[in-house]
Amino acid sequence: MCPRALFVFGDSYADTGNHSPYVPILNKPWKLPYGITWPGEGSGRYSDGKIFTDFFAEYLGFLAAPMTGRMAKGKKQYDDSMHGINFTYGGSGMVSTFGPLIDPMIESGFLSKDLIAESMVLFVVCGNDYTAYGDKHPNDEGILDFVPSVASEIDGSLKAFQALAVKKISITKMLPYGCYPKITSKVNYISCNASENARTILHNKLITDYVMMLDFQQAFELSFQGHYDTDDLLLSDNLGFQRRVQLRPCCEGIRVL
Repeated sequence: MCPRALFVFGDSYADTGNHSPYVPILNKPWKLPYGITWPGEGSGRYSDGKIFTDFFAEYLGFLAAPMTGRMAKGKKQYDDSMHGINFTYGGSGMVSTFGPLIDPMIESGFLSKDLIAESMVLFVVCGNDYTAYGDKHPNDEGILDFVPSVASEIDGSLKAFQALAVKKISITKMLPYGCYPKITSKVNYISCNASENARTILHNKLITDYVMMLDFQQAFELSFQGHYDTDDLLLSDNLGFQRRVQLRPCCEGIRVL
């Protein structure tokens, strides 16, 4: 059964246009080559086409992705044509997160607790905290000790959603960090770094542990397993999805931590 709405929190993997197209340092995804595959022009997504939020909303049965928080600010009241609200911001993380919260919208009456209880929350965190940590610690010293602090912040957010009476939640696990462009660019995008993927393994294990300890009506962990070749990555999940992707990105994102 399709949830009544979809509320999305996270980073650029799920941001469908929350950064302003009028702020020079933040408006890169509003310009080509972003959006060159779909919709043919920049749409605020950090991709050449649709991103995970678009596909997930379609999978749930919505006609379109939920309205961005940036656009929702101009609304006087919520209506079902919004399909929910996307609160994500490209570049955000867990240890240093910015952006609007859902609580004030409930307090103001813009969103109702009944709506939240009948909806799905999608929580997407893909590693900006680790990128920021690597910038401050070029040799990644202490990185495996840092992972639990990121996971603990995620656990805190999950508990906050639960306190809001969220019954259905989907949370992404990390893709292999050693295959991110930030890492593969160091070797001209020809291979992944297996040692860098150790943080992914630990991060994902901790997220599983935290989700299992919480009592959501429905909780989905969304993850992909990576199998590495020389210059591409085969992604697959337990539902039979498979896709081979190039390690070289079409575009570069932005980090604002």
